[in-house]
Amino acid sequence: MKPGAKKSKPGGKPNQPPAPGRRRDPVVLLSPRQVAKFNIALQRMRIGQLPVGALRGLGGKSRNTSWGAMEMFLGNRVAPDDRRKETVCRNLEAILRDIVQAGVNSGEKVILNTVAVIP
Repeated sequence: MKPGAKKSKPGGKPNQPPAPGRRRDPVVLLSPRQVAKFNIALQRMRIGQLPVGALRGLGGKSRNTSWGAMEMFLGNRVAPDDRRKETVCRNLEAILRDIVQAGVNSGEKVILNTVAVIP
């Protein structure tokens, strides 16, 4: 690339829409943590319980009643060199801090532990 030249966006030309079949990176207005906190705050209010309940009702009955946490993690791996890893780590740290703070605020003792992983 020549010095002073602008980098092209996915569409090929600077400030042009992406080529057909390509997508832009989404604009993130709220972090996943902020969305979760908003959802919880909304559900605490009576007026918020109505739309949340209605949306759950639209989904119908789930065939799979288990949480499936490990499947979710396995299906959403982040490689060590992935640029999103820093964001994932920051979100995890914030969530862990919130959990610890909730425990401390309740007046209980908090113990943190890790799970042993045997390959």
